[in-house]
Amino acid sequence: MKIILKIGLTLSLVGMVLGLAVLGGAYYHYAPKLPDVQTLKDVKLQTPLRIYSADEKLIAEFGEKRRTPISFDQVPQTFINALLAAEDRNFFNHFGIDVKGLARAAYQLASSGKIKSGGSTITMQVAKTTS
Repeated sequence: MKIILKIGLTLSLVGMVLGLAVLGGAYYHYAPKLPDVQTLKDVKLQTPLRIYSADEKLIAEFGEKRRTPISFDQVPQTFINALLAAEDRNFFNHFGIDVKGLARAAYQLASSGKIKSGGSTITMQVAKTTS
C-alpha cells in the first residue's frame, strides 16, 4: 500500500510539473502575439464627414462607415443583455478568461483533433481578433 501511495504522489508531482511547463510554454508562445492593452483603449472610429446647412440641418454624409461613438450609459440595457446572452453570459463572473470554456475547448481539440470552439469570452474574442 505504501508503494502505491508513493507512486501516486510521484506521478501527481510529475503531472503538475509537466502541466506548469505546458502552461509556461503556451504563455511564452502566445504572449508576444497579444495586443497591447493601450491599443484596445485607443480605438479610432471612422466617422463620416457630415455637412450641415447654416441652420444646422444635416445635408449629406460622405464616407464608407457610418459610426457614431456613444458612451456606455447610452447603450440600451436590452442590447447589453442580448449580447451577453449570445456571447458571454458569465461576463461579470470571471476575470476575462472563462476557465471552464477554455477547458472545454481544449478537451474538444484533444478528442477530435480539430478546433471546434474557443474564445469563449468577449475578452478572449477581442484579444484574438486584434492580434
